[in-house]
Amino acid sequence: MMKRAFTLIELITIIVIIAVTAGILVPSFTGYYNHSKFNGVVRDIRDLLAEAHDRAISKDTTTRITFDAGRQLFDLQVTPPLPPTDLPVVYADEGREVSLGERRGYVLREGFEATLRPLTQSAQTQETSKAVTFHSDGSNDGVEVIVASIFGYRAKITVMPSTGQTLVEDL
Repeated sequence: MMKRAFTLIELITIIVIIAVTAGILVPSFTGYYNHSKFNGVVRDIRDLLAEAHDRAISKDTTTRITFDAGRQLFDLQVTPPLPPTDLPVVYADEGREVSLGERRGYVLREGFEATLRPLTQSAQTQETSKAVTFHSDGSNDGVEVIVASIFGYRAKITVMPSTGQTLVEDL
């Protein structure tokens, strides 16, 4: 009885087929992975903007997102409302601790950068730092955030001034 085995030519053919297939698939998976990372960063920034809008309305206060371009840091600050009192505002804080509010930051991952541009003229002239303020009535200064990656992906996140609606657009 004769045992059947693979010949050297059959083995080399299989190895060549695997190498060609890997050569085609690996770059497409790398591109997919890089695009997925980019979409995650855009989603994180969009979610931070939406959180600022939601907190301003739900807590009936003002929230603010400041962007530090040097550190690529988004800083969300929630100003707590003053506790209800029948004292004049001047005396309302006297004799008790006042919370400084909540803060949450988001630092962009390496390989990504962002720019923040206020949309309304009042926000552009008042602010030397890049920031957007959300008010308790749902309005805000309006802002555009351009996000770019070293892989060539770009997106624009726009927060509409009157409604707070967040729009994401690929560039």
